[in-house]
Amino acid sequence: MIRVLAFIVALICAAPAIAQPLPANLDKQNAIVIDTTKGRIVFKLRTDLAPKHAERIKQLAREGYYNNVPFHRVMDGFMAQTGDGQNFNGTGGSKYPNLKAEFSSVPFTRGIVGMARRGDSVDTANSQFFFMFADAPSLNGQYTVIGEVVSGMDVVDKLKKAPAGSRGGEVTSSERRGAASQTADRICSGAAAHVIDLCAGRTGAGQYHPRRVREVEDLLETAAGVARQPGYRHHGDRKF
Repeated sequence: MIRVLAFIVALICAAPAIAQPLPANLDKQNAIVIDTTKGRIVFKLRTDLAPKHAERIKQLAREGYYNNVPFHRVMDGFMAQTGDGQNFNGTGGSKYPNLKAEFSSVPFTRGIVGMARRGDSVDTANSQFFFMFADAPSLNGQYTVIGEVVSGMDVVDKLKKAPAGSRGGEVTSSERRGAASQTADRICSGAAAHVIDLCAGRTGAGQYHPRRVREVEDLLETAAGVARQPGYRHHGDRKF
């Protein structure tokens, strides 16, 4: 498992992730373990439904792409979205090509994990994904189901929500160096369960890199109103 530490206001995971037991009978080759500032989330990848999407998530996790990434959109009663390891605010994606949709008959219910995409094409999923707080039939057949939470839905429920009245659900920092409650919850570690690596975003002396901290703080302050659907802004052109 890739072990990383969140660097905004020293949100540090207290216990080694690898010391915590995983759910019994979990296929570790197709499982994603995410230790967040609120606790651990474990979800199984549905390789039978979306093999290309599942492989992309595992590949990016192994490469450390998801290290320190925030849950940038969290809409109470709908979904919590993360996975922008490029810009940290929902506008970015990985260096790899977008994926073609792998739709299935599995409905979007509580605990389902789906792949985010732009609204102008069903074939634009790349790196971002979302967790369902509740059933959302309107997403069925429109987004690719990539997995299902097997442990930690209580943690998903605890994620910092967007302010009341927020149209797009962005979770941003209202203070550049404010308290933890003012920042988006973020991934302390996220990886295919069988991969182990060292902490990211730190210097050799074990200190957080100041340039990296400034970059994330700046990006967390970016916000824009968007439609109620799990998608992402593409380089500022407001496509979802």
